Amino acid sequence: MKNSFILLFSFLLIVFTQTKLVAQKNIVRQEYQSIIPVSISMKEIIKYDSLHPNLERIKEKNDDLNPILKKERIKKSPRNLESKPIGEILTTNPNKIDNKSKQILENYPCENFTALNDALNAIPPDVNGVVGFNHVMTTLNTEVKIQDKKGNQLSKVSLNAWWQAVFPSVNNAFDPKITYDPFNHRYIFVCCNGNSITNSSLLIAISQTSDPTGAWWAYSLDTDSNNDEWFDYPSLGFNKKWVIVSGNMFNSSNNITQSRIFSFDKSVLYNGATVTSHMWNNSEYSTIAPAITYDNFSEDLWFVTNDDFDDNDLRLFKMSGSINAPNLDEETWYTVNNIDWHKDGVSLPQLGGNGICANSDRIQSVFYRNGYLWSAQNIFTPSSSPTTVGIQIVQINPYSEQHIKTDLFLDNTGSTMYAFPSIAVNVDNDLFVGYNFFSTAGYASAQISYRRNGQSAFNNNFNIGPGLANYYKINSGTKNRWGDYSATCIDPEDDKSAWTIQEYARTGNKWGTNWAKICPINCISDIAINGNYPSGTLKKWEATNTITSTAINANNTQIKYDAGTKITLASGFRANNGSYFKAYIDGCGGIR
Repeated sequence: MKNSFILLFSFLLIVFTQTKLVAQKNIVRQEYQSIIPVSISMKEIIKYDSLHPNLERIKEKNDDLNPILKKERIKKSPRNLESKPIGEILTTNPNKIDNKSKQILENYPCENFTALNDALNAIPPDVNGVVGFNHVMTTLNTEVKIQDKKGNQLSKVSLNAWWQAVFPSVNNAFDPKITYDPFNHRYIFVCCNGNSITNSSLLIAISQTSDPTGAWWAYSLDTDSNNDEWFDYPSLGFNKKWVIVSGNMFNSSNNITQSRIFSFDKSVLYNGATVTSHMWNNSEYSTIAPAITYDNFSEDLWFVTNDDFDDNDLRLFKMSGSINAPNLDEETWYTVNNIDWHKDGVSLPQLGGNGICANSDRIQSVFYRNGYLWSAQNIFTPSSSPTTVGIQIVQINPYSEQHIKTDLFLDNTGSTMYAFPSIAVNVDNDLFVGYNFFSTAGYASAQISYRRNGQSAFNNNFNIGPGLANYYKINSGTKNRWGDYSATCIDPEDDKSAWTIQEYARTGNKWGTNWAKICPINCISDIAINGNYPSGTLKKWEATNTITSTAINANNTQIKYDAGTKITLASGFRANNGSYFKAYIDGCGGIR
């Protein structure tokens, strides 16, 4: 259902973006633990769950909502600024839908179905999930669910059961994160266990194939062998070399002490072999979030974090070097726009009162593709005394140190607010943003917006989970918790469509989560396809009439043809062993 809230305001600002050119500051690498894999099938996990129906689960996650390092920060040198008039800020209410866009997109979302609903045993749900070639996998603090792409349930188990079936010592699994590697066809699933200094571990699972209902490799890493700190709020990223998990370390008094980053050789994880982890500590920054990297030729992996407590700066980090001896360097910082923001201090509105906790401005989603780095976060404005919460999305070329664009979902009146964003970018550089919408005139809702590459505005916006009632749930805590995050991903079948999983308010002070798929249409009448498509190519062609192909598709390609009347595989066409090739007579804009 498309959202029909009234546009409050919309304006476009051209601003000067400032960057600080600094010498690289190398973060000391430590060779950490070697961890041994355990192979387990989903059948075994499902059986374990059925034998433990009353398995204790997390009741309420009481981590630091605003993870700012308590120690004195190292002061910066005076800023040597270089100003470049190359960035944009779009401040918009994304609930306005352009009439032309409505005509083009009248059949969207092309999928919209329930993920998981409130199991009445955990707040917040920590909303996360991902989509592969044939499956949709949802990972929440409560449960893990696998569905097909039409929403039909294939399995559902508790989060604790999923991990206890592999590691019996797991007793408090929380903060699940999952992603899909479209180049190697694997699910990467991570989770924290134990929020105390004596039992904190990082759990990692890799699907052994592209099918999450099959077998998995599972690993467990002691996050602090000295038992001085525990690990919280993981951020997950990967590129062609590494799987990266970063998080925040807390002491026995639950005060944040430092950030910690772990790297793993991706190929070793995928082969189910013993892997040696590397570790970096940083006491100046929290939530140093790695990028989901969709450039499979990129040698580096980028990270984004907030640079100041209540300033308008972002700091970049870069991992580079060899797989088994990676370097982590603190790179430049960016003053991304002319709006200072604060780290927290505002509750999210809903009809009937009971403000919802917005957490903080920590980086929630980072995506790297086509040479650009995108990050998304909540911001609280104005910085001196914040009265509203919005979403900030920043696009940067990290190699040229050029800020490309900043998008703000922001209403300065405070009657509508936006929070908990996640982002993904498709092969055409179209940007998709999943998020929650809050209003004094309505209830907490789930939404997704996208804009085409080159467009200045998000003219395509959809309410995929309308809020149904006032939400108030604190259990034994003091805050009306929500989030803590969401997930948006690109469909690997066509590399154009996007999926998002978002939370919304149901009746009876319950939350719910929905999946939605958005399918951009860009078709012509007839297509002739030729040439060689190398390993790693992900591409979909759509035509309103015919497709004729003489293409040669190498192994590890993912190719899809979708025509309105006829597909001809002419002489010379070849799909090599190990490639994925699908053909449909579904027509331009078909949902498959």
